Amino acid sequence: MYKIAVAAACVFTLASCSQNVETVSDDLTSYAYCTADHKRLASAYIRDLALGKYSEQVHFVQPSNIEEKCLVKLWTSGPSGQVPLKWYGKCSKGGYAQGLGLVILLDNAGEQDSVRLYEGDGKGSMVSYYGFSERSGKIWSGRDDSLLQTFFVTDYDEQSHGFAVIRTDYTKAETYDFVFSDDSLSMIRMYPNYSEEFSRSYGDGNYTSDLFYSLFEVPSDGDGKSRMTGVAFTYSGSDRTMTVMDATGTKDPVVSDKPVSPRYINEIMDTQQHLLDTMNDINADLPKLMHEARNKMQKYQRELCSGDNYKKMHAEDADLDGICSLKILSPQK
Repeated sequence: MYKIAVAAACVFTLASCSQNVETVSDDLTSYAYCTADHKRLASAYIRDLALGKYSEQVHFVQPSNIEEKCLVKLWTSGPSGQVPLKWYGKCSKGGYAQGLGLVILLDNAGEQDSVRLYEGDGKGSMVSYYGFSERSGKIWSGRDDSLLQTFFVTDYDEQSHGFAVIRTDYTKAETYDFVFSDDSLSMIRMYPNYSEEFSRSYGDGNYTSDLFYSLFEVPSDGDGKSRMTGVAFTYSGSDRTMTVMDATGTKDPVVSDKPVSPRYINEIMDTQQHLLDTMNDINADLPKLMHEARNKMQKYQRELCSGDNYKKMHAEDADLDGICSLKILSPQK
């Protein structure tokens, strides 16, 4: 989990259907044309998932502040390397992190990069409840047990930017990202090789709503340029428009304003409804998960700050005041 999948920064304002953007040789609005990339990428995802290509990456790291064996489990849904860290918690006789503790991840210079609240069972398994990252500027609360991750995420500097709700199913390598702001909602389902997005934007005055549905693909040639395919809907007052668009990299999108296949529109609406249902399910779980995270934080603080327990939990004197006042659990900026 140590590289949290906060994909709020990956919200696109362009949507389109699949094509070769050099020339338009097919009817962009046909069902077969619009679904070609989607079906191909979905099939590749299912095949590669079965082959174990998207297996969860797990590392056990020895904390730099502890001499005895005390391995901390870190996990992520994508490739990653070893990360230096400190563990402010207890260790089991078996040599693993045990009970509640803070994982302090360090950058290459040895400075604090992020702080996470974990709980270990002393046998290698761990659960994460809370954290913040100096680098990403994000703070989150919820639960991540390396099978399922559910977090409420916001910016700690600019909370006016809105917030996000994320869920990652590690067994499926599938992430849902719901990004809320004052004037928009983006619902994104991300797979390792592409993503689906449905966005709504609202304006004041005359009612305005822009709806975008898209696929996101990283081309196989490795140039790092994204490809957007799908249909863009625009509603502005009494004006109603729907266009088929396609763009790769920095190229201007090719646009068609011909009628779109009803079959394709139905699939778009089905995807939207699935995203809405998933968002509602997650929102129903979040209050309980965030309450649990807060209770875990308070329990950890009481334990660490009682008498000389901090010595048994490997906390450094310089950080003790910050932990007991909860300042260490807030960004330093």
